[in-house]
Amino acid sequence: MAGVVRAEWSELGTLGRTALVAVVLVAIVAVALAVSIPQLAKRYLLEAERDSLVRAVDDLAAAGLIPSDRAALDLEALVEEMATRLPGRGVVRIKIWTPEGEVIYSDAGVLVGNRYPLSESVIAAFNGEARFRTPNLAQPDNIFERGLGELTEFYIPVHDGYGNHIVVYELYQKSGPLLHTVGDIRMYVLFSVTVGVGLLGLLLVVLFFRHGVRTMRRRLQAERLLGELIRTQDQERAQIVGALHDEIGQPMYRILFGIEDCRARVEPGNAVDTELANIAVLAREVDARLRSELRLLNTGVGTELDLLTGLRELAAVTETEAGLSVILETIGDLSLPPVNRAALLKAAQEGIINVRKHAYATEVEITATRRGDTVVVDIADNGVGLARGRGLGILTTTERLESIGGGLRVRQLRSGGTLFRAWVPTLGWEGES
Repeated sequence: MAGVVRAEWSELGTLGRTALVAVVLVAIVAVALAVSIPQLAKRYLLEAERDSLVRAVDDLAAAGLIPSDRAALDLEALVEEMATRLPGRGVVRIKIWTPEGEVIYSDAGVLVGNRYPLSESVIAAFNGEARFRTPNLAQPDNIFERGLGELTEFYIPVHDGYGNHIVVYELYQKSGPLLHTVGDIRMYVLFSVTVGVGLLGLLLVVLFFRHGVRTMRRRLQAERLLGELIRTQDQERAQIVGALHDEIGQPMYRILFGIEDCRARVEPGNAVDTELANIAVLAREVDARLRSELRLLNTGVGTELDLLTGLRELAAVTETEAGLSVILETIGDLSLPPVNRAALLKAAQEGIINVRKHAYATEVEITATRRGDTVVVDIADNGVGLARGRGLGILTTTERLESIGGGLRVRQLRSGGTLFRAWVPTLGWEGES
């Protein structure tokens, strides 16, 4: 699967990869904005409400309506004046605190005259810092607000004309209108982001579709050319096998017969007989090597051979000619289009050739598996590991597989041997066969 992903990533090209990465980044930024903008809007609205309350108290102090002596403060008049200046705020509870923690005014009469530990926000307000927060309904002074719904509380320092903070004005507002506004902002942001990303995605889909059409045309052309090349190679292979057998194999037999005839004409054991015997041994070695190569060439990796039969023949030839112990295992439906099948068989043959030439192995496992839309052939040996560099055969095989949407990977196993993995797609221009 990783190889397929790498192949498709490579097919996109620089422009396609850049566009895909850009869309992903834009989508991430859009999601981040869709989450952060409503939160920022909520905070800014709350800060604006807090600042409005502070200005109202400052206006009262500037108008001389707040005496410097707390005892002379008309609490009801203060509350009424604040209500006049801040209408329609959804206020559901009011408390006025002294620095000693006493509630000296509240619309909840049971709180008046009680003392409670000062919260951090009340202390900050007495130090001149106006605050807002979601109320902690577990606090003793907030138990009467538990049935009022979702609230936001504001702490506003009330100062006289000389800047002395004499009390803290605390009010509770319903959060519903604010949350409704934030919800509208979130909806508009999500709509805008969705439309923007959707249009960008649509443009990318169109670009990818056009790129995919061009890529498919190139791939179909490559598959047709590869199919023609394989068929041509099959014909050439058959001609080479026939020519080697007839023009070299047959004369080799005559040479051996001639050597045996000459040995029969000389005295056994003399120098000439010994030399003829050595020549005969050499001729038989050449003949055996020739027939080994002919059998390997005649394994049958053309478009007419199914994958299982081709792998069985390859395993049999390998055991016979190389003296290797070969285990063949197949899993799933291995049906492939002719060109893809031939390319995979040629890749398997290249893997076996590498084992025979370089691995110094005694055992080889060939596994053919269908994995989704690909068929994978693994060739694992117990040899000495990877050879340095990649030979022409590996490079050619890789290019051939990639031209039809497959791939090749060669890596060293932890056990010390080598894994040769080749794969091709299950679909091709010639259809299933």
